[in-house]
Amino acid sequence: MRSDRQNAYLRCWLVTAIAHVLMLAGLPGCGTDSPGPAARDAGFADARVPDVGRPDAEVVDPGAPDAEVDPSGPDAGDHAGPDVGEPSGPDVGEPSGPDVGAEPGADAGTVHVYLLAGQSNMLGHGLSTELSAPFDSPQDDVLLWHDDTLGWNSLQVGSGKFVDGFGPELSFGRAMADARPAERIVLIKHAVGNTNLAYDWKPDTGPQYQAFSSKVAAALRALAERNLTYKIDGFVWMQGESDTFNLADAQAHEANLQAFVARVRSDFDAPALPFVLGRIRKDLPNSSFPHTTVVRDAQAAVARLDSKVRMVDTDDLPPNADATHYSSQGLIMLGQRFANGFLAPKPILSVWFSPATIKNAETSTLYWTSSDTTSCIGDSGNPIATSGQIGPTTWPATRTVKISCQGQGGLVVQPATITVLTLSVWFDPPNITSDGLSTLHWSATDATSCVGDGGNPIATSGQLGPTTWPQTRTVTITCQWPGGQVAQSATITVLTMSVWFNPASIHTGGTSTLLWTSTNATSCVGDSGNPIATSGQVGPTTWPATRTVTLRCQGAGGQLARSATITVSP
Repeated sequence: MRSDRQNAYLRCWLVTAIAHVLMLAGLPGCGTDSPGPAARDAGFADARVPDVGRPDAEVVDPGAPDAEVDPSGPDAGDHAGPDVGEPSGPDVGEPSGPDVGAEPGADAGTVHVYLLAGQSNMLGHGLSTELSAPFDSPQDDVLLWHDDTLGWNSLQVGSGKFVDGFGPELSFGRAMADARPAERIVLIKHAVGNTNLAYDWKPDTGPQYQAFSSKVAAALRALAERNLTYKIDGFVWMQGESDTFNLADAQAHEANLQAFVARVRSDFDAPALPFVLGRIRKDLPNSSFPHTTVVRDAQAAVARLDSKVRMVDTDDLPPNADATHYSSQGLIMLGQRFANGFLAPKPILSVWFSPATIKNAETSTLYWTSSDTTSCIGDSGNPIATSGQIGPTTWPATRTVKISCQGQGGLVVQPATITVLTLSVWFDPPNITSDGLSTLHWSATDATSCVGDGGNPIATSGQLGPTTWPQTRTVTITCQWPGGQVAQSATITVLTMSVWFNPASIHTGGTSTLLWTSTNATSCVGDSGNPIATSGQVGPTTWPATRTVTLRCQGAGGQLARSATITVSP
């Protein structure tokens, strides 16, 4: 049962709603026992109403030290509204409107405001016919402003895409009120489908940011006109799908979201205003949302870099048949997750490599620790422990690993990068004959400088050749990085062969020796095709006549033939 005081507030809100509909003048205070304004909470926009184009509208700041407010309400002679102290006023003992009263003993003059904004998944495609208790009935202890013509009303269906539809506000408001029963909670919602952050929600120029600011100002002014001090406690944001349409908008999303958060905090004089944002689904249809990953990474970065921004996961929320919008059940789950973003501790996750920079074939260990988390997944999407390590192990190339951990307070994604000083040097082909050609290649990823075999500067990536290499040779290239220096070598293996007579000329009856040598040969054959050693000699012996001898050797680089002639004269 409600107390008389709560019933009085119920009646007061009904009168207020009627006044909005009839466009009456300002409503006076609700009864002589109405509490005075509470002290302003530093860092929040208590009774601070942005200008929405009404320079002649005077709003009294009930939280200012020098503001004098009559607890019994404004003088009835100064306003056209009914004097609730006279018999002609409504019976404040009969509850007939939404309850914005606090529990007994709480500050009855302060309401806690949450701003909800975004595109179609904040607007909501939920259907009232799919709701069950308690969400199928109005919630009188939480008020919602989503239409300036309707003003403040009990939280209920009717604020979604459809006439009887809803968004995440239903379960969000209920969860917040259940968790904080001593607080009077009100919601201001502005959401429009198919709107992007790059243009529609851009501060100053974006039409939706302007409409949002105007709506919030009207709602806050209505609170101030009732002598209610308010405190903006948080901002809920569900947007990003439309920024995946083109790469430029997706790549600008991180900077745009940071600017949006900063501007909202500035506009409402709340530099530490908490934000809870919903991360867009990872499995949005790629044909319609081609740059989903870029936007998701941007959202994760903003939540990671700002301690007052939390991110909730939506990947497991049941969607509608279009695979884009959340179902009624999904919206209820989403609102509850938004509430947990304010009610539960923000998950903390640290991920790092030690050492963070290694050379080729060296090892490093990936570590991660977390707190206020219930589960984590690794880079490949597989479950991992909430704290742990991989390694020490080798990492073949520079790589960024992302770990995601979930807690009651939201989702956190933390990357870590291992920098591998990778220098590759190679010959192509690596084996040739002395008559063949090969090219020396080298590549150093992210190196600042390199020098060649002789110590002279060379490009960080390049090639030499194709060219002949007269003999087997090892080439060493050295490259420099901010994290260190790496030297890498490559060897060209050359099949060589020499054949000669000593002496090369003799007289009849004289002697000479046939000699041959080879390098990197696996086999050789003589002039007649018979196998011979890869190096050797025949003689000294007589040679009856001038003769040319041809020997052939085989190696990994191919086959090489060499000849020598003995000249025999009388």
